[in-house]
Amino acid sequence: MNYELIHDTIAKQIYQKASTEARTRRKVEKYIRERYEAYQSRGARLTQDDIDYITPYLSQVNITQEEETFVEDERKALIAAKRRQRMIVIGVIALLVLFLGFALERWVDANAKTKLANEKTREAVKSDSLAQIEKKKAVKSDSLAKIALVDALRSDSLAQIEKEKAQQNLANFQKATESIVASVLEDAQQDIYKLLYADALKKYRDAYQLKKLPNEVAKGMMELAFFYHETGQPQLARDLADTTALLLEKRSQMRGAEDFLARLKRIQPDWYEEIHNRYYPKMIFVEGGAFTYQKGEEGEKDTTLSDFYIGEMEVTVWQYNLYALAVDSIDMAEKPSWGYDGDNPVVYVSWYDTKKYADWLSAKTGDSYQLPGEVEWEYAARGGKKSRGYIYSGSDTLDDVGWYGDNSESRTNPVKKKMANELGLYDMSGNVWEWCEDWYNSERGFRVIRGGSWFSLANYAKVTFRYGSSPDSHCLSAGFGPINFLSFIFFTF
Repeated sequence: MNYELIHDTIAKQIYQKASTEARTRRKVEKYIRERYEAYQSRGARLTQDDIDYITPYLSQVNITQEEETFVEDERKALIAAKRRQRMIVIGVIALLVLFLGFALERWVDANAKTKLANEKTREAVKSDSLAQIEKKKAVKSDSLAKIALVDALRSDSLAQIEKEKAQQNLANFQKATESIVASVLEDAQQDIYKLLYADALKKYRDAYQLKKLPNEVAKGMMELAFFYHETGQPQLARDLADTTALLLEKRSQMRGAEDFLARLKRIQPDWYEEIHNRYYPKMIFVEGGAFTYQKGEEGEKDTTLSDFYIGEMEVTVWQYNLYALAVDSIDMAEKPSWGYDGDNPVVYVSWYDTKKYADWLSAKTGDSYQLPGEVEWEYAARGGKKSRGYIYSGSDTLDDVGWYGDNSESRTNPVKKKMANELGLYDMSGNVWEWCEDWYNSERGFRVIRGGSWFSLANYAKVTFRYGSSPDSHCLSAGFGPINFLSFIFFTF
């Protein structure tokens, strides 16, 4: 009887422990899945706390190969990052210790030799005085004094040489430190290019502690201050702006009753303009006028356009990412196979996505933004009143002005790397298709797209070529081979 009771009790405890372990595994599996999805959608990285939590259960959980690879890659990335940080710190400390030890040794030696030289100089002067008093020993004393003086001068010269060596060692140390800072800044800029702002922030703070290349560090800090202010982290933005002003010795520029961005701009107006144009569309004025265009099977149409503004280039990954982070309800556009590159045009955006962006931009700036109409797009692509009648936007040779199937290496490319057209507009032929406001076929529900893409044949990049796509599609494949990505530009009255 007692045996059966003990058996039942032990069995119950084993069952409860197994149930608890199963729940824990499921919880860990869910946690890994959620972190992997966050990485896929917006590039969120695992922290050391995440790795510490997952690792004890990694051999027990049931996860996909991709999720297991993701966890392992993130663990290795954290280990590599720690290793790089340790190497930088160890390198700086080693250089500092080496320099201080060497400099101290030279300084002590030089000081001793200088003191000895001074003593010998005094002895020479004393000997010379005795020679004047004791005329009989004048010749001998004078000779001894001269010898002592030569020795003193020689000792002084040796001391000066040691001093120059110490100064050279200091210069070498400073140069090595500058090289380390330059490398850190280069990595930080690459992080920003890949939208890894948290990683870039840490690197800029490390560079700041080393007190080298202050202008370059300040420029990076200023960009991060702008970015974090616009994405809803005002306190961090203010801290970064204060550091920027301190580096440039312009702390007074951050005082005053103006809003944050106005004060930030005062620190360095040229930098601010460059940063602003990186994260918000720069608009180009287009003077209106009479215009004849080809509208499909309807033939040529005559129209007269009023003045308007149009985006200098396609909306970039940097610009759309800032918008996605600033608006809680908006997700970043899907990442293409080549990843997020900040100065590439954003892809995988539908016509409806572009309308939401235009509404947000209008509300934020107080200006009226919308997609260009098909007529405005073609007028601007042709060069407006400055048109020279080119086949493509800015040239009769597509390689001069656009990325397409023959030169793109099967991906989007950075904007503004090709020639601009007559109005100073870039990439209106090639790189990515551009949405327009108009219907292409209202019965089918298609909206107009223009300009061709990185995958297109040259014919599709002509300023007269028109096509359409469903406004809720995030890619185009009909008639163009595999996927052609869509992006957009804006115009405003």
